[in-house]
Amino acid sequence: MTNIEMLEKTLPVAPLKLIAMESCQALGQKVNDYIVSFRENTINEVTESPLYINYKSNNYLVDCSCPRFGSGEAKGVLKETIRGTDLFIMTDVCNYSLTYTVNGHVNHMSPDDHYQDLKRIIAAATGKARRINVIMPFLYESRQHKRTRRESLDCALALEELNAMGVTNIITFDAHDPRVQNAIPLSGFDSFDPPYQFLKALFREVPDIRPDKEHLMIVSPDEGAMHRAVYFSNVLGVDMGMFYKRRDYSTVVNGKNPIVAHEFLGDDVTGKDVIIVDDMISSGESMLDVAKQLKEREAGRVFVCTTFGLFTDGLAKFDEYYEKGYISKVVTTNLNYRPQELLTRPYYQEADMSKFLASIIDALNHNVSISSVQSPTDKIHKLLEKYKNEPLTKRPEYALLKLRKKLGVTTNLRPVRLYPALMELSPLNKNALSGGLDYLFVRDIAGGVLCSEQVKGKGVHGPEAYEYEYYNQKIVEDTARFAFELAKGRRNKVVSLDKANVLGSSRLWRKTVTEIGKEYPEVELSHEYIDSAALKLIRRPWEYDVILTANLFGDIISDEGTGLTGTAGLFGSAELSVSGKGLYTPNQLHYPDESVIGKQKVSPVGMIMAAALMLRCSFGLEKEAKTVENAIEKVLEAKISTEDMKYPGAKIVLTGEMADFCCQFLGKDV
Repeated sequence: MTNIEMLEKTLPVAPLKLIAMESCQALGQKVNDYIVSFRENTINEVTESPLYINYKSNNYLVDCSCPRFGSGEAKGVLKETIRGTDLFIMTDVCNYSLTYTVNGHVNHMSPDDHYQDLKRIIAAATGKARRINVIMPFLYESRQHKRTRRESLDCALALEELNAMGVTNIITFDAHDPRVQNAIPLSGFDSFDPPYQFLKALFREVPDIRPDKEHLMIVSPDEGAMHRAVYFSNVLGVDMGMFYKRRDYSTVVNGKNPIVAHEFLGDDVTGKDVIIVDDMISSGESMLDVAKQLKEREAGRVFVCTTFGLFTDGLAKFDEYYEKGYISKVVTTNLNYRPQELLTRPYYQEADMSKFLASIIDALNHNVSISSVQSPTDKIHKLLEKYKNEPLTKRPEYALLKLRKKLGVTTNLRPVRLYPALMELSPLNKNALSGGLDYLFVRDIAGGVLCSEQVKGKGVHGPEAYEYEYYNQKIVEDTARFAFELAKGRRNKVVSLDKANVLGSSRLWRKTVTEIGKEYPEVELSHEYIDSAALKLIRRPWEYDVILTANLFGDIISDEGTGLTGTAGLFGSAELSVSGKGLYTPNQLHYPDESVIGKQKVSPVGMIMAAALMLRCSFGLEKEAKTVENAIEKVLEAKISTEDMKYPGAKIVLTGEMADFCCQFLGKDV
């Protein structure tokens, strides 16, 4: 972030205004919100300079449009004054979701169309704005940056054209070849990279990543991405490798020479997590081949980080490679349009760039140095320190374990149900969903490796660490009785999961559960191995009702079961003691990112469902609990959602509004 004291001591160039073209209105709104937030805490003393007119505002966005005639021709229209302002125009040339009509024919907007609309708005602002700055995250025609034969140099031509129209600064991200700025050597051109945002998003989503030489490696998918991989490997202090592409230069397919093979240069990747870094995923063919080859070389998890996710050939291949285990996560920024179906994929993670972009605009508006924004090394080091050195006792998981122990809770309940209104979100096919999803996980949380002390030391082969799996008969009995009692109020069916073929603790588990089952002759009891059940839960989920598991197994398979619904934000979780004490929480699997915290964009449904569980489990108010659950279902059927768990066709509302809708439907049943 730019130093606040520096901004307070520097006059802005002119009053700030921001135009978000239709192609990037969502991103523009988030950037605007951050700038509003920044300036609420700056310039505390009143100044008489006219440059501070409207310095603090609730909105910097300018209303504009590019209406089209029936012939397809268009014009740029500014619907409010921008005279004397420092104008920033944002556009996403890759947003193909927008359409226009020519002689009755519907056309999707291409990069050429978006670029022409950008020029129209610039033309409308020229001579009025004091300064015009263009923010084009994906640089127009950046892939056509050099001449290899008798062909055009489109990117250089576009930059010269914008310069001739009066654009002072061009801001882009991860330019395919930053040397293209040589076309306009006397104008402002900045290309920013998002390594900090990548790592922040990845570490939040996968908190068990170990950023050290023994566990992590950076890989460049080709020679063109080497500078990115070099930076990542240096700042993280890990090794790197590179694939180079052998192409068939005698053939041209879709405008390029096809790749014959990928050859790898670098250290052994066996057992290591790998981060592949690049500027974009176009079709993804090359990236997926690299991921596959890394897995064939026995790499651990493969994470893909690219600035732009275009996915021009669709998501089918990525879905396939995720299912086969070739890729674990794909991280891209929100700088370009991404289809809704991508955002709901279990392997996808967004790196939010809105705060970063807002800080760039704020700094440029003051004409202060942006070196701190351009170089995120210090911020990355701080992030690494958090993950490398943070003691376990400082982590939220540890606090939860201590709270469980203090309250004496021993059993965790996680009900999971697929609501018909959200069926499209489920990753399962229609055949697997034919019988519905409605099951209850009953998990021990008093025993097992998750409750044991970690032992560290130094062995013959270097540092070593281990936990131990401990169970006694009493722990298993308490959890089993919870499961059987709950099954009586459902379908009288309990499936107990274990690994009794190899683990002594599982054999004790199975024997004890079997003995408790004799106390409930009306309940059907069966035993399954955990690995077999994990597969069966995907193929035949309707066969399960109450699922009884040990601590570690339950932690994993209950997340799988929740994930099969397509969203984690709908469910509550209960942790109960034999004495009747209970701890009730929403069952979100991941923390919301910073862009939604404190902005009324997080769903309250998980917490409301936790309250329903409390009514049922702690107070025995089954009717009242069912009333709450029915109200939630009616809200979903009405297609109402918050930003963090939106689904196709849903109306997006704020957290408080979502809670109000739930109350309205609740009142109809009371």
